[in-house]
Amino acid sequence: MNFFSWFTKQKTKTAISFDHNILRYVAVEKKDNVIDIVDYGSLVFDESVIDQRGTIVDGFAFVQKMKELCLLEKTFHKLRTVNVVIPDAQAVLFHTHVVKEQPKEMNDVIIDHIKTYLQAHNLLSYLEYVCEYDIIQETDFGYDLHVTLVPKMYIDHLKRLLKQVGITVRHIETAHHSIASACTAVPAGSAYVSVMMGTYTTTIALIHEDHLVSQERINLGTEHLLKTIQAYLSIDRETAQRILGKYGLLGTHPDTGLLGELNLAMAPLWRTIDRQIIEHGQRPYKIFGHRFTVSHIMVYGDGVTIKGLPVFLEHKTNVPTAVLDIWQGRHDIRAPIMRMPAQEACVYAEALSLALVCLGE
Repeated sequence: MNFFSWFTKQKTKTAISFDHNILRYVAVEKKDNVIDIVDYGSLVFDESVIDQRGTIVDGFAFVQKMKELCLLEKTFHKLRTVNVVIPDAQAVLFHTHVVKEQPKEMNDVIIDHIKTYLQAHNLLSYLEYVCEYDIIQETDFGYDLHVTLVPKMYIDHLKRLLKQVGITVRHIETAHHSIASACTAVPAGSAYVSVMMGTYTTTIALIHEDHLVSQERINLGTEHLLKTIQAYLSIDRETAQRILGKYGLLGTHPDTGLLGELNLAMAPLWRTIDRQIIEHGQRPYKIFGHRFTVSHIMVYGDGVTIKGLPVFLEHKTNVPTAVLDIWQGRHDIRAPIMRMPAQEACVYAEALSLALVCLGE
């Protein structure tokens, strides 16, 4: 059951997402059952305006810059409506079991249980929340649940600021749930690892079918790799970008010392993947003896511009790894008009996924 909806019908669907302090936006339309990418782009904010978690800390500056965007971009100016991807860093995820109570309605029992759970774990800031829960399995005693909570205060603050810009929020979704709903179709009982490598941070999530099982964010992004190259070779940023674009993480670079430094910089990523698979992957299911296997790793975000990233992760984790195919999903629509290159589609994957989900409504 999804409580993340303020959705109304509209011909063009626009969605925004946050990568650190970068706001990304995508607008799509369906013309004769073919997707048209109307507009897309990025807006970089100072970290004093939007912090690493995607929290808007300077509302006035945010509104002013968004107004500039609306004046410059005809899509935003025309639509005045937007669907929002909430950063996973803003959400709290947990697993719980709800005991059946008669004659109460199931939804009432679950909501009461969640409130009691939050109080027991001192998560008082989430007592006013927007909730999404998925029932994994019904048992003789109750329901095994995945629960995702986002503070209502965060959503209300974002909606209020966008309203000052003249934009109405129509639908809200968390980042990895948007990807899981739009872009993937995995066999029943299997799971995959979703890796969103951004400019400054990377989010690693374990997803079972379309349920978010675990999620962790680490301070590693494309900027860290560029700085590693700059520091090791004592070169400027532009030269470092050319080296990263030409050689990436593949063992073709003549300087093995640099490859070793990049390997060390990337270690937190593949180690986090291993830990989530081992420690978290089967935890919610052990109680019922259910098992699933991780079938593959999907990579998207700014990191897809790094040459050899899927090969590197597959070598380190022994799990088949590929770049996310944004167009292969569950939406019942024909091929898009390719105004957006494949790499950029992965960079804008979260906003694009939510726009596609809403387009299919």
